[in-house]
Amino acid sequence: MRVTETALARIARATYSRARMRQFPRQAIVGLITAAVLGGCSSSTEGQSGVSYARYTFNCCAASDVGTAWHAGEAVTLHWAARAGAATSDNRIHPITITVVLAGPYADVSTLKSGAAASRTLQVATVNTNDRTPSLPASMFTLPADLAPGFYNLKFKFDFGGGNSAGGARIVEVASGP
Repeated sequence: MRVTETALARIARATYSRARMRQFPRQAIVGLITAAVLGGCSSSTEGQSGVSYARYTFNCCAASDVGTAWHAGEAVTLHWAARAGAATSDNRIHPITITVVLAGPYADVSTLKSGAAASRTLQVATVNTNDRTPSLPASMFTLPADLAPGFYNLKFKFDFGGGNSAGGARIVEVASGP
């Protein structure tokens, strides 16, 4: 059976008129817009409380805390810098535990960075805060009077609970004499 071009044209005209074919894209666009508007205004409140809460994270330390040499017997204060994190719809307050370890001495920065074992490690008292309080917590400790001069690795960790943590390190120098 041979189908001619005019036969196909008659079938197309009989099935779909041109006016109806022009309306289809418009109807599809109107349908998509309606679905988007109704979907955005759904009554489901799961995860959409409409309220957001500020969160804070912390970082080490003020430049004045680690920018100069420390001395044996000196009282040291590390000021933890609070910075605004992403807002959240979670209304729970999450505790944050800050721990600090000072390890050394190393003869030079290259040896410290090589991962060589430290001959002395000092655990600093932990600081507790949370992700909702933009407070400026501080770690305060006194360096032992017999602390040898050299370079030390100041390691810090922020424990957010549930196995979540972040951390970092700074290199500090302990100089001889007062």
